[in-house]
This record gives sequence, structure tokens and C-alpha cells, in this order.
Amino acid sequence: METDMKHIVRKGLEEYDNEAKKEDVKKKQYRKKLDAEDAELEKIGKYKGKVTFIGDRLFLTSAAAMQRIFPNMNIESSKDMTVSSAISSCKKLESAKRLKDPVVIALGNSESLSQAQMEKLLANFGRRTIYLVNNSSAQSFERSNNNLLKTLAANDTNIHLINWYEYAKDRRECLNADNVTTTRKGSDRLARKIALEI
Repeated sequence: METDMKHIVRKGLEEYDNEAKKEDVKKKQYRKKLDAEDAELEKIGKYKGKVTFIGDRLFLTSAAAMQRIFPNMNIESSKDMTVSSAISSCKKLESAKRLKDPVVIALGNSESLSQAQMEKLLANFGRRTIYLVNNSSAQSFERSNNNLLKTLAANDTNIHLINWYEYAKDRRECLNADNVTTTRKGSDRLARKIALEI
């Protein structure tokens, strides 16, 4: 009976050890994947074309890094930019002939987005190419916002999704404690990721 119990315990420990080893291999493979993505971003140089950025605090904290990568950019950004204020910014840029193509938008880090609001905003850009940067905000509305942005991109060939959430979620060194604003390293990575996508 005691021998049987020792055998069961030993078998259980062996299985646990095997599972732990498999998990270690998965973690190493995942880390290797992240490192490869980072290495690709490091190769990104300056983006020579003109581009317009419209966004909330994500762009506000990244503006200096984006200026280095995008020397010909226009940016309209504020800490609590909403879709309504983004529409006003868009009209202001258009009337000043400063609304370039492509347009990169980061909204929803401070508010829940609705499809009607976003469609109203997107209607202001004509046939310009639009890039929507999704949210990494840890807010209750993060998932619904990201699903909406993904749907908007899937339904229009002129709209593309930049998956900042996927990039930033396992790179906590890229984000400040609020899970939205970027650290110096995160600002650089965000700018390079946008340049790679567009």
C-alpha cells in the first residue's frame, strides 16, 4: 500500500515536472518571438512621407518620438481627446489644408467608443487611408473598443488596424502605470510600429 502511494506521488511529481518544462519551453519561444518583433522595429528609419496623427493621451506622450520618425507629420492630440473633439480637429486641419494622407487615429483610451460616433468621424476623411491604433488602457471598455476598431477596419479596405494592444500587453516596460501613456521606450516602439504598418 505504501509502495503504491509512493509510486503515485512519484508519478504525479514527474507529470508536474514535465508540464513545467513544457511551459518553460513555451515561454522561451514566446520571448524569442517578442525579441524578433523588437529587432524588426529597430530597423525602421524615418518615414519620409506626410502623415496626420489625431489622438488622445497615447499620442500626446509619444509626440516627440513620433516627430523623430515622422519629420513631416501633423499632429492634433490632447489628454482627453474625444471623438467629438477629433471631428473638430479634423475640420480645422482640413480648412488649413493640413489634413494629410494617411491619417493615424488613436481614440478610446479615455472613453467608450460607439460605431455611430466613429463612422461620423471617419466620414470626414474622404478616401484617405486611415490607420486605427487600438487601445491598451485596462479600462472596462477596452475590449469593446478594440472589437469595434477591428470591425471598422475589416469592413473597409481603406481602413487598417494597428494592433498596439497585442504589442504592448506583454511589454510592460513600454507603458506607464496608467496602462495608456508610453514610457520613453514605449514611445519609440509605438512610432516605429506605426511606421512599419504604414
